[in-house]
This record gives sequence, C-alpha cells and structure tokens, in this order.
Amino acid sequence: MRILTALVLLLGCDDSTSGSDSGTDAGSDSAFDSAIDSEPCGECDAVDFFVEVGGEPLADGRVVDWVWGFQGGTMITPTLVFTDGVTVGETIEVEVRHDPDPAAPELFGEGEDFRGPYTYFYEVYRNADRVVAGPIDDQLGWIDLDGMRLIHSVRVRAARGTTTRTAAIEMATSEPTPCDVFEIRRGECNYYLIPGTASITVGDPDPLYSTCTTDPRSVRMAFAPDDMDAAAACAESRGLSLELEGMFTVFGGTQPPASCLDEAGLVDGTEVPATMWLIRNGTCTPITIHPDSDTSACDEMCY
Repeated sequence: MRILTALVLLLGCDDSTSGSDSGTDAGSDSAFDSAIDSEPCGECDAVDFFVEVGGEPLADGRVVDWVWGFQGGTMITPTLVFTDGVTVGETIEVEVRHDPDPAAPELFGEGEDFRGPYTYFYEVYRNADRVVAGPIDDQLGWIDLDGMRLIHSVRVRAARGTTTRTAAIEMATSEPTPCDVFEIRRGECNYYLIPGTASITVGDPDPLYSTCTTDPRSVRMAFAPDDMDAAAACAESRGLSLELEGMFTVFGGTQPPASCLDEAGLVDGTEVPATMWLIRNGTCTPITIHPDSDTSACDEMCY
C-alpha cells in the first residue's frame, strides 16, 4: 500500500475531494482494490472518460432516445468510453444515479423511484480502437419516459482514482403509434388491451393440453375485436398478425374442469366480452385472449 500511495501522489493531485462523491462505498469486487480510492488523489480526473448513448456523448441539454428493456422496464443503455487512466482487463466500479433537474423538477416523474445510486462492476475491454466498459442497462422507469428530465451522474472508481461525469438530459418524445388508442396492462411484460367478444365452444379435452381433473373440457374462443381496423393496425405496427383463435386454460396452461364453466360464464355456443392482450414490450407470449368474466372458480378447482 505504501508503494501504491506513492504512485498516486506522483500523479500531481491535490488533497481535495469533491462533495459529489462523498458517502459510504457501495461495495467492492475481489479484483478491485477499493482502498486506493481513499488516497489523496480523490477527484483528480486521473481517470478520463465520457458517457455515450446512441453513439453520442451525454452533454447538458441533450435529448436522448429511451428504449424498452428485456424485463419490460424503460431505460437508456450508456457505454463508458475511456481516454486515459484505465487498462484493458481492469475491473472498475461504476455508480449510476439519477436526480431531478433543478430547472424542471416536475418532469422527473417516475424517476423518483429510480434515483439510485446503483453500483456495477465491469471489466474494461477494447472495442476496435476504443477502450470501453458496458453498456449499462440503466433503468429509469416502467412506463414511457417521454419528456422526462433529469441529472444523470456516472462515477467511475479505478485503480488510478475516481472521476464523475454529470449531464442534465431530457428523454425524447415517442412518435404516435396506431396502438395508442388502447389501454396498457403493465407487469412483467406490458400489453395493449384490445376489447372485443369471444364466441365460446366447449368440447372434449384436447390431447395437446394438460388437464387437472378427471372431467376436463377444451374451451375454444373465437375473438372478434370491437374495432377490427384499429386492432389490425396496432398488430401490424408491432410486426404481428392478429391471432383470433385461442384456448381458455387455467394457471399453468391446463384445461379447466366442466363443473366450473357455468360459473365462469363459459357456456358452449355463447358470446362473452373478452380482451386480446397484444404485446407491447417484453419476452412473453405475443398475443393471448382472455374472457372478461370471473374465472377464479376454475383455478380454485384445479389448485
């Protein structure tokens, strides 16, 4: 440690420490010597980098395109580009935080629940002629980020010191889509909810599906959207074709018992209000059809 301290002092840094990095360390990795960060170097920009999103550096006033993440959240995906102070193969600690923009705190929105700080460990690597780390899945919410404004901060702690980059940025506003006329169901995956009617056909159990009782029934649903043109346009904008036939199954994809169907309103030859779920983002089944009636009795009889 004496040798490391001497090396840090030779970098010509003063004894000051920026208040933006004060506080308790979030943790350390076995490949990262966090003790070095407590040496006099402090905030001396011995580590020089910029934060890049969409191929451009973050800077005050920039409008940034946001994306849907694989788990249904909304985010940006910054990459850290280094010009000095790290070596390829080195593990660095990255801390990301989000704060309201003092110029427009009312536009922080759902970001209030995603302030951070969030701590990650990345190995520095070479990408073509650049030295980089990331990208970071930097979640800012669960819903559209249109117009959100925030102060975005990234702190990097490496063997040679600690440096923070901060920018006041705004999230871009999305273009209108044909799906905007529909309500949204939010969860692990987000869906557009397309209202309509389902024609019910009850028959013998389908051998392609599992069963949970000794008296199962197949329940087929032929779906008709209330507005076929709007539903088709929404599906096309998502790269999907409408699937107007579906099976009603209980949790786990099993066929329901006959004894629950009357209570659930699923009677052979009838029509019931129903909703098509059309995927908005996420990795779940793209299109499913659900009767609007209370079908909890079928679940209870199976489980």
